[in-house]
Amino acid sequence: MLFLAGFAQPQLDYPHRPLTQTYLTAFAVLLASNHATRNRNANVNSARLILVSLICAVPAIVLVDGPIVEGLVVAVLSGGIGVVAGTLRQGEAGFLLTVIRPIAGFAIIPAVWMLFQIIPLNHTGLAHPIWQSAEQALGYRISGSISVNPGATLLALGRYMSILAVMLLAAAVAVDRERAEWILFALVGATALVAVVLIGHDLMDFIFLNGGSGGSTGRAQARDCVALGVIVSTAAAIRTFERRETAHLHAVRSATTCMQTLAACLVALMLCVIAIALDFTGNLMFIVTYGLGMLLAVVAIRRIGFGIWGGTAIAVTAWLVAIAVIGSQPAIRNADLTLAFASKQPASLISTTQHILTDVRWTGTGAGTFASLVPIYRDAGDIVADPAAPTAASNIVIALGRPMFWMMVVTVMFAIFVLLRGALNRGRDSFYPAAGASCLLSLLLFSFCDNGILGLPVGICAAAIIGLAFAQHTSRTTAQVGDGEWRSGLRRRAHGHLK
Repeated sequence: MLFLAGFAQPQLDYPHRPLTQTYLTAFAVLLASNHATRNRNANVNSARLILVSLICAVPAIVLVDGPIVEGLVVAVLSGGIGVVAGTLRQGEAGFLLTVIRPIAGFAIIPAVWMLFQIIPLNHTGLAHPIWQSAEQALGYRISGSISVNPGATLLALGRYMSILAVMLLAAAVAVDRERAEWILFALVGATALVAVVLIGHDLMDFIFLNGGSGGSTGRAQARDCVALGVIVSTAAAIRTFERRETAHLHAVRSATTCMQTLAACLVALMLCVIAIALDFTGNLMFIVTYGLGMLLAVVAIRRIGFGIWGGTAIAVTAWLVAIAVIGSQPAIRNADLTLAFASKQPASLISTTQHILTDVRWTGTGAGTFASLVPIYRDAGDIVADPAAPTAASNIVIALGRPMFWMMVVTVMFAIFVLLRGALNRGRDSFYPAAGASCLLSLLLFSFCDNGILGLPVGICAAAIIGLAFAQHTSRTTAQVGDGEWRSGLRRRAHGHLK
């Protein structure tokens, strides 16, 4: 789930982190603004290279994540957004606003709520009771807020806005079909490399991915990236097959090139499958099957011609099977729904999180505050070196409250519906929105099983996929492109620069 990625636990032991990010961001914005001012006629290829470079850096971020890395990511995103703002053509900008409008309003609501959690609310009854206790203990007045740790909430807000920036940058770059293919293959390559890292880690008995609470955080991030890789690799293979079918319309697309591309996609897919097999669990199998099944179902509906009734039958069957599988789990009767499917987590952490969930108010305790609550609720003798919530869902319920969490779940389901409708209505390139819907479903299911989607690597991949999917979930018409840009495209085609 894309929105959950903003609530990862910040590393508060680095006091200069906000200042470092501010300096890097300001420097990148100045460079981008200067570039845009000097080169107003440039296209968005430079922004495409920035985004592709960021995606290709995901395997390195899996290995070396930390405050400095996050600061560099913010700087790169600032540069990319600055370049897009200065070079995106009018027709593309208008189309971008059209395709992101259905989801943009919902995506900004969690950010507004996090900002509201930081505001002093002494006389409203919304401030967390911990501030009143602190005021009595210290003997002087304290400005209380919903968040029990406003600094951590502010850092979580910054990460969430960074993830939204990745999505916006990906959508802006992907409004053009050729640039969209660059993003797709960058995602295939990045997730395949993460799969190689995970395979090497397991075969060589390394421990560098075993950081975090219960040894799950680092491994969960890599595993979730690989699960997304299964979907994007399959989508890329479908794309190559479709291009091969239309090769007679494009002389430059040789059969050899198509076969080489398809082979590369299949190799990436096999790497992801092997990595998943080495870390196999029932939950993981269920999520990958349902995520990939949605993509293949869209392809089958379009290819075989099932029609609306056939598609409805497939959807109803999938939902009934999911309800039966979920309802058969005994843990759902004894634990909170957000913890019922947590895998490979210590019992002490599950118990502590259950106690926090029992006490949490509808307003939450503030984004990024789980680590601050664990010392208060854990039992004597429990030692947690780097506390992280067992699942992303429990983290969000604690951080933002149950109403906001379920609003986000409904938003994700609405986004899946929009993308599926776009996939079924598109004349070609339907694999983009279909893959986006499949990834959203996988992320939603992962949020109830582990905390991997809270990591920066998964956030970057997920945001890029969602931005790409929304940019390509509907076709650009002549009217949307704009008369001037249309004529420019015809002139470039006449000169042989467009395929």
